[in-house]
Amino acid sequence: MLLVTHDVSEAVAIADRVILIEDGRIGLDLPIDLPRPRVRGSHRLATLETEVLNRVLSLPGQPPEPEPVSPLPTQLRWAQ
Repeated sequence: MLLVTHDVSEAVAIADRVILIEDGRIGLDLPIDLPRPRVRGSHRLATLETEVLNRVLSLPGQPPEPEPVSPLPTQLRWAQ
């Protein structure tokens, strides 16, 4: 099964392997070798989450620019 998510804690809690895609390539392939059921908040789970987040946050680049938004009209003919 393949699960695509942006939620790192969810990925680490339920996956057997976390793959981080960077510029269309595999940038991180992290096996999650923890017994089940996994306990959210456990030290080992938190360590793995931190490892993934540190990798994500260390990626170079700038966040995308927000798309321009058209101003709303001052008068709406159907609201008169």
